[in-house]
Amino acid sequence: MNLFKLFFIAIFSLTLFACGSLTDTSGPASGSSLTNFTYLTQETLLLSATNSITNNYTNVASTCTNITRYDCITNFTIASAFWKATTNSAIVTNVLLLPARKIKAIFSIPEGGSGYQYSLYSPIVYNSKLYFEGNTGGLAKIFEYDGISIKNVSEGSSGYQGQFSRPIVYNTKLYFSGWYGSGYKIFEYYGIINTVSAGASDYQKDFYSPVIYNSALVFSGDNGSANKLYEYDGASIKNVSAGTSDYLYGFNEAIVYNSKLYFCGYDGSVSKIYEYDGVSIKNVPAGSSGYQSEFGNPIILNSKLYFFGSNGGQIKVYEFAGTGLKNVPSPYSDYQSGFFKPVVYDSKIIFLGNNGSEEKIYLFNGLSIYNIAISSANYQEGFYNPVVYNSKLYFQGKKGGLSKVFMYDGISIKDVPGPASDYQCGYSNAIVFDSKLYFQGYNGNRQIIYEYDGTAIKNVALGYCNYYSEFRKPAVMNSELVFEGFDGIYYIIYTLK
Repeated sequence: MNLFKLFFIAIFSLTLFACGSLTDTSGPASGSSLTNFTYLTQETLLLSATNSITNNYTNVASTCTNITRYDCITNFTIASAFWKATTNSAIVTNVLLLPARKIKAIFSIPEGGSGYQYSLYSPIVYNSKLYFEGNTGGLAKIFEYDGISIKNVSEGSSGYQGQFSRPIVYNTKLYFSGWYGSGYKIFEYYGIINTVSAGASDYQKDFYSPVIYNSALVFSGDNGSANKLYEYDGASIKNVSAGTSDYLYGFNEAIVYNSKLYFCGYDGSVSKIYEYDGVSIKNVPAGSSGYQSEFGNPIILNSKLYFFGSNGGQIKVYEFAGTGLKNVPSPYSDYQSGFFKPVVYDSKIIFLGNNGSEEKIYLFNGLSIYNIAISSANYQEGFYNPVVYNSKLYFQGKKGGLSKVFMYDGISIKDVPGPASDYQCGYSNAIVFDSKLYFQGYNGNRQIIYEYDGTAIKNVALGYCNYYSEFRKPAVMNSELVFEGFDGIYYIIYTLK
C-alpha cells in the first residue's frame, strides 16, 4: 500500500461518521435507568470513544473504545444484559446489548490470500456464492466470494487463462466466457473449471448472448468466419443456424415467447427479427406494419411480444402475437418514436419515447400509447434505470440538466420524499434489497450509495471499511448486497450487511 493511500485512508477514517450517527429505537421503555452503559446493537460498529450512538432513551452514551462488532442477544432482562468486552487497553464493563434490530452497514471484504486487488465485473450468484471477475494487479480472472472472504477458483486442466464474462447458470453448472490463450470460448464451472466439447460442430471460439431455451443453452459463437447460432445440451455443442430464412449470422436481444426463441440477427445487409423453434431458423413476416429492420428491447405483455423496430425512417413500437407484425397506435399522445427502457408495471408497459423535441415517459395499456400525468414541478423529461419497489415505479428523470429520482404510482409522476441525508441529485444502479431501495446519487462532492425506505432518502452507515464513493454493479447474495465502490485509489468489492 503506497503512502498516498495510507494518508487518504487515515484522513477519510476521521470523516466516516460525519454523515450522522446510527439510530436504533428498540430497547427498554423510555426513562429506564441506563446511566453509564454502552449501547450496542447488532451490526453497530464503534471506532472511537467519540462515535456515540444516538437513541430515544435517556442517559445512554458511548464510553468504550475500539469495541469490535457483537451479535445481540435477543432475549434478555436489564439485570442480565451486562457484557464484558476486551479492548486493546482495558476490560470494559457495563456494556448493554439491546435486542437485535439489524442496522445495515458497509464492510470491506478480506482478500483471503487470493491475490485479489481490485474490480468487480460480471457478478453472478451460483450455489449461494458470488462469482465475479476481479484483478490481481496483472491478471483479470474469476474469483469466488462465500460470505467470508474472497477465494480463488480451481482451474483444473481446462486451459483457462483469465477473464470472466457473460456468466449463466444452466443444468446446475456455471457457464461463462474465458480466455484460453488465443481467444475467448465457453467454459464450465462445477467445483472446478472444465472445457466444453465442441462435438462434431464447427464451433471454435466466443460465447455471446447466452440464453436457456428448450432445455438447452443457446448462444452465439464463431466458426472461424462468422458468428453463428449454437446450442449446447449438456454433452456437446452443435450448430443450429440452418433453416428456411435469410439468416446469415449474429444473435442478440434474445427472448423466449410462445415456446419459441426470438432474436436479432443479420441477413447480410440489415439486422432484424428471427424465430428459432428448436429445429430451424425462420423469418417473421412483417405483414402490413411497414417494419423493415432492427429488433430491440423485447418485452411481453398480455401474451403478446413488443419490441422496437425500424420502418426505414423511425424507431417504432411493434406488436407480435405469433403471426405477422403490427403497429402500436398512439392517437392519444404526443409520442412519435422510440421504445427504450421498457418495464411492465401495473399491467402496462412504461417506456422512454420521443415526442420530436424531448425524451419522456409513456404508457402502453395493450391498446394504445398514452402520455403520463405529471404532478412534479421538477420533472421534464427522461426515464432511466426503472425499478419497481413497494408497488411503485422509481426512475431517473431530469429538468434543465439536473437529474433526480422520481416515482410513478400508476396515477402521476411525483417527487420522492426527503431527503434525510446529504443527497442532492442523480439516480443510477438501483436495486431492491432487504425491503429497501439502494442506488447511487450525488452529495455535492461525489457519487455515493443511498438508501430509500419509502419515506425518505438516507445515507448508508459505514462499518469496518475504507469506502469513499461510487455504487456500481450491485448484486444480492443471500443476506448481503455486494457492489463495487471506490476507496480513493481502486474500485474494489464491498458488502452491505
